[in-house]
Amino acid sequence: VARRAGPPQSRRGRRNQQFSSTPEESNAEDDEMVRITKQELLRACAKMPANREQRRYSSGTAKQISDAIAVLAKYNKTKDAFDPVSSTLDGQWVLQYGSSEILPTGYFGDFEGTVVQELNIGAAKQITRSSFFGGFLVFEWVDNFEKLGNNEVELSKEEWSSKFFGIIPTLFLGVSTNTDKTVWQFPYVDERLRICIATRFTSTGRITDKMVYAKRTRQSL
Repeated sequence: VARRAGPPQSRRGRRNQQFSSTPEESNAEDDEMVRITKQELLRACAKMPANREQRRYSSGTAKQISDAIAVLAKYNKTKDAFDPVSSTLDGQWVLQYGSSEILPTGYFGDFEGTVVQELNIGAAKQITRSSFFGGFLVFEWVDNFEKLGNNEVELSKEEWSSKFFGIIPTLFLGVSTNTDKTVWQFPYVDERLRICIATRFTSTGRITDKMVYAKRTRQSL
C-alpha cells in the first residue's frame, strides 16, 4: 500500500531546519558572547580614568561598562555564588572599576589608590583593603555577611580601620563604624570575573554602586 506523503514543507521551514543550532552549538555561541563581552568590559574599565575631573567627561565609557554588565548578567551560569562547596569566590579580587568615588573604590579625598578584596565564603567574611601612596596608608574594612539569596548577601555593620604599611594602626584616623544596611548582589560571577552591585540604605536614601573585580592569580601577583 502506498504511503500518503505529508504536506510539502515550506522553503522557510526547510531553511530553519537546516540551520537550527544544536544545544552544543548554542552553548558555544553563548560562551563566545561571554568571552567577547568580558574583553570589552575589561577594556572599558582600563579606559576609565582614575582622576575625578577626567571621570566627569567619561560618561560614554561608563555607559559601555553598564551595557557590558547588563549583557553578562543574561549569561550568568552561577546559580549560587555563596555555596561554600561550589563557590569560586574564595580568594583575593582586584577592583577594576567602581562607579562611585568612595573609599571602598579607592578614593581618599583627591587621592586615588588600589583596592583588593578578600572573600572567605565558608566563614561568611570579607576584607577590603584600599591602599594609597604605594601601600604607605591602608584602609581596611572587615565584616561578615548573611546570605539573602543565591547571589545576594547582606553585610553587617562596617568597621573601618587605617594602618601604615597595613601593619601599624594610625592614631589620628582610628576606627570608624558604619551601621547602614548594605546589600551585595552578584549579577555575574565566574572563576576570573565578578560583578557586584552594592546598595547602601542610609538615612538619606539609597545609594547604588557598580563594581567590577578580577580574580588575583599567581600570574598577577
